Amino acid sequence: MPKDRVSVAILTNMENSPVPTVLSYMIYDLLLGLEKTDWNSFYKKSFPRQRKKQQSPQKTKRNIKNDSSVSCYVGKYFNPAYGTLYISEYETHFLKITHNNLTSVLQYIGKDTFESINQQFNLGLNPIKFRSNRNSKGEIESVSAPFEPKVKDIVFIKIS
Repeated sequence: MPKDRVSVAILTNMENSPVPTVLSYMIYDLLLGLEKTDWNSFYKKSFPRQRKKQQSPQKTKRNIKNDSSVSCYVGKYFNPAYGTLYISEYETHFLKITHNNLTSVLQYIGKDTFESINQQFNLGLNPIKFRSNRNSKGEIESVSAPFEPKVKDIVFIKIS
């Protein structure tokens, strides 16, 4: 609001999040003395299909077919800047990923790649894709993911 010499900056660590828009609209309403609008509810109505999709894994042909292939991804992974990431089995044919206090179910989408189906691990509306990387023996040696959208994928080395 240049005429009033007021500006609002809202910083988040998640790209494409509705939080900055919701908060800025609420602040503008207050500063301009406008009638209160429930911007949070307004934006929640825009995403019901996406939230429902993220609540449970879809059992499709693309999911891992047998338990032995699930177990090769299970383990503890480490990155010096981001810390430890854990991948464990979840129900039959799915994986669960835990990093700090965030947890997500991973759905297999093909070619050693999994997609987060919980909003905690998503970049706005885009699910984060976790790619497993194999060594020359065909064993999983690391997992990489775009934790920071403007830089190369962050690589976590398998340590157990």
